[in-house]
Amino acid sequence: MKKESINKLFSSAKTYKEKFVGMNFVFIYRYDNGILNFKEVKFPAYAFKHLTGIQADMTSNDFLDACVNQRLPSSVTEKKNDIAEVKLSVLPTLLNTSSYRYIGEFMPSGVFIETEALAGNKVACLGIDREDDAKLYYPKTVLKDDIRKRVYKPSKIVAILSKRIEDDSYSITNYLSKDLTLEQIYEVLNNEV
Repeated sequence: MKKESINKLFSSAKTYKEKFVGMNFVFIYRYDNGILNFKEVKFPAYAFKHLTGIQADMTSNDFLDACVNQRLPSSVTEKKNDIAEVKLSVLPTLLNTSSYRYIGEFMPSGVFIETEALAGNKVACLGIDREDDAKLYYPKTVLKDDIRKRVYKPSKIVAILSKRIEDDSYSITNYLSKDLTLEQIYEVLNNEV
C-alpha cells in the first residue's frame, strides 16, 4: 500500500473510533413529495474493517485498534483490484457527517456489492445494511462514486442527529437544514422510534 493510503487508514481509524464507535446516527431525509423519513445507523467497532478494503488475519476489532495505534501486522493485504486505495481515498470524506447530502435504496447496476441503501454525496457513498429484520442499519462498504447514479431515487438529507448507543434520545445535532426546526425532526422521530 502507498504511504498516503496508510496515513489515511490510520487517521480514519482514529476518527472512526473517537467519533463513531458507540454512536447511533439518524439520517432524516425528504422524499420528493415533502414527506420526511429516516434511517438509523449504528457504528460498531467491527464495521471499520469492511470500509477499508483491507484483509488482515485478525478480528475486526483488533484491526481497528492496530490502525489507531499505527501498527499494521504483516498479514495485512489489499483486496483485489486496488480496492483499498479507492476506498481509503474517500473514507475521510465519509467520516465527516457534514458531507452527507443524499440517501436512497441501492440500485445494483454493474457494481457487485451487497448493501441495502447508500448515504453520501457526489463523490462518495457509504453502503448501509441491516441484519435480518433489524431496525438499525450498520456501515457495510464504501464506494467512490456519485450517489445519485447508484440509488433509485436520491432523497435529500435534511438533518443528521446522533447519540450514544445507551442514550434514549438523539441529543446531538450534526446537521439541520435551514427550512426545518428540531421540533419538526423530533416529531418525525417520536412517531417512529
